Amino acid sequence: GDYIRAERHGRQAVEIAPGDLWAVHAVAHVMEMQGRHAEGWRWIEASHAATEGATNFKFHLAWHRALFLLEGGRISELLRCYDETVRVLDSPLVQGQPDLYIDIQNAAALLLRLELLGLDVDRRWIELADKAERRIGDHLILFTVPHWMMVLAAAGRWARCEELLQAMRDHAGSSVTSEAAIVGRVAVPAAQCVLRHRRRDFAAALDALFPVRHEIVRLGGSHAQRDILWQLMADCAGKSGRLRELRQILDEVARARPAGALPILYQRIAQCVVQ
Repeated sequence: GDYIRAERHGRQAVEIAPGDLWAVHAVAHVMEMQGRHAEGWRWIEASHAATEGATNFKFHLAWHRALFLLEGGRISELLRCYDETVRVLDSPLVQGQPDLYIDIQNAAALLLRLELLGLDVDRRWIELADKAERRIGDHLILFTVPHWMMVLAAAGRWARCEELLQAMRDHAGSSVTSEAAIVGRVAVPAAQCVLRHRRRDFAAALDALFPVRHEIVRLGGSHAQRDILWQLMADCAGKSGRLRELRQILDEVARARPAGALPILYQRIAQCVVQ
């Protein structure tokens, strides 16, 4: 949360090594949390040359760029951005690792944001769901699991959604690994929230995750990545008329950001409720 020093060190690192995409990424996170969307978009654009020949991490940087475009109101550009920079299916990197965890996180979280903002993402969920079916029972990178649920539910593969939930419960109940308790306490409610939201059972979706919302951090991911789960809760609260919970969510999201500026989706939910 020390954004001033973080940005200073990140910029120094980029000056020393312009190809250090992790340093570019760190500064982008600062700008995202401070609501500096136009500046963030330009910052990532300036590093474009350094992404040539880079690993799949360049797709994650493109995801951050997409978030800046979204927050800047340039929503009409985002499906092309998705196809050409975030989920580039003809890239040798994607063809070599078609279900790399961070690529799936990028794709699912961006598509869901776009749907929440009213865009039709067409059949883009389908190729992701094909990958997700083969990952049921994989809890190695825990933050990815709710994203597997996002793509399976969006594709309407309800039986597979239930298999995923059961695999999570089984893992939580029988595994001796360190993350098993987190699976049961946090990952299962997160996946239930995703599934119930997709089935338009908004009150039940909110009830699943809201009580453990402050433990979402235990799944991993950054502030920007975890925000999709908070956005889902806010959407559920708004659509089920749970205004007390919605106010809590909006207040907690605003307090986590130095400028107190809410991302665009929260603003739209709040406006709809007021109207």
